[in-house]
Amino acid sequence: MPARILLLERGGYLPREPENWDSREVFLKDRYLSDEVWYDKDGEAFKPHQQYFVGGNTKFYGAILFRLRERDFGEIHHYGGLSPAWPISYQDLEPYYAEAEKLYLVHRHAPDPNCSIVMDAAVRRQAGS
Repeated sequence: MPARILLLERGGYLPREPENWDSREVFLKDRYLSDEVWYDKDGEAFKPHQQYFVGGNTKFYGAILFRLRERDFGEIHHYGGLSPAWPISYQDLEPYYAEAEKLYLVHRHAPDPNCSIVMDAAVRRQAGS
């Protein structure tokens, strides 16, 4: 039986306006953030960096869908404590990653060699050389 996936959206459509492409508006002025208040394990209130629009937070990180790494599925120790291992593995998702890459015509391997030429030129231009 093929996999069945349901995606649920929360929120309306993101307004089409110039501020969508302005990183200051999006990330420094928190233009599209929710007004929600969340509480941590100690009951301390905080405002999460969370947007609710059709398309989810991909609207705010360029719709980039990274493959997680194998180690991302395991238990992770970090400064805030412990993130438990996922109940599934990278190998469980790998066929779906591969299929998505075919559908979206993307790849997980080294970028086109011309990419570095363009990036180097952009860096030189920004540096004023």
